[in-house]
Amino acid sequence: MPDSRRTPWLRKAARLVFILTVLFAPVKSFAADYTDGRIKLTLDEDTGRFTLYYLTDTASRRFEPLFSEQDNRTSSLSIRINERVYKLGETTFFTTRIGGTQTNPAFIFESAGMVVTEEFAFISVNGQPETTGVRLNVRLENRGGRASNVGARLIIDTSLGENASADHFSTDERGIGSEALFDAKWPDKWWVSRNSSYGLMGSINTDYSTAADYVHFANWKRLSDSSWELVYNRRNFTNPPYSINDSAVSYVFNPRRLSAGESINYTILLAAADENGFGQVALMPDAASGRVAAPSEGPAQRQVSPRAGALSRPASEEETMRSDLVVLRDMLARMDDYLAGRNSLSDEEIINIELVINRIRDRYR
Repeated sequence: MPDSRRTPWLRKAARLVFILTVLFAPVKSFAADYTDGRIKLTLDEDTGRFTLYYLTDTASRRFEPLFSEQDNRTSSLSIRINERVYKLGETTFFTTRIGGTQTNPAFIFESAGMVVTEEFAFISVNGQPETTGVRLNVRLENRGGRASNVGARLIIDTSLGENASADHFSTDERGIGSEALFDAKWPDKWWVSRNSSYGLMGSINTDYSTAADYVHFANWKRLSDSSWELVYNRRNFTNPPYSINDSAVSYVFNPRRLSAGESINYTILLAAADENGFGQVALMPDAASGRVAAPSEGPAQRQVSPRAGALSRPASEEETMRSDLVVLRDMLARMDDYLAGRNSLSDEEIINIELVINRIRDRYR
């Protein structure tokens, strides 16, 4: 008769063996693609995550990712209901399905008392004749029998600026070379993460988007590990030993009271970088259909905001490679020790190991 006490250990051991294969084979999942103009949007129903791609070569129809896409779980939408936080696509509290239409696809996350709709619409900016981005609208609807305090947080795992010789990000007002935190009182209207060929642009405080309580530029792992609002720390984008020169953007819409039957919408713009930012935004497919309406309800402004981070020098390619090798050796040693019964690993630690391996592999593909 099998020893039931060994079952959890065997399951974890099997998971770790599977993680090792991630280094040599891509992760497969069910996904739906929506292409319009120069933008391809992929919705992955298995993970509840989306990825954006930009058409960099019209002759070969080559689409390049606008943010990290090797493991799409590194970007995430989380919902806070009263004192509990749920990472959508991972929690069993919400079911996940793809809905909407071909021109307005959406994720629909549903529980007994709450429906979250993450809807996408294709947009053009500054008079461009074709699609160059998306408008992301997050709708929170309280279908429970009583009022709740509900908020949303979106983390975008940026990657284009991580190998830049200068800043990881820039805004219309400044360069960002280390951790920075903005609220609605800051004059910055948009941010850009750019490599040598193209860039990703996101809204901060425009006429066409909702001003978040905070837009936080920080190390990806620090943002990902925080349950909700990460405490600002004036530091660079490295969090040793596992997260080197690794940046991300977090939009935080702090909880608002929603009575039974009430809803609230938050709008974020993401597009290929444009020197004029989000000066003009039009919905597609008819770019002449007019200006995207500004949200009627936005978060309250905060009274105090820390200064944006100072410039910092990114790690060199050789330093990054050396650090990655150290990280891989350390993780392999930890997995060997676990399989040999010399240490223990929690489920959360195993998930983090898997994410880090995916990110390192993505860096050298």
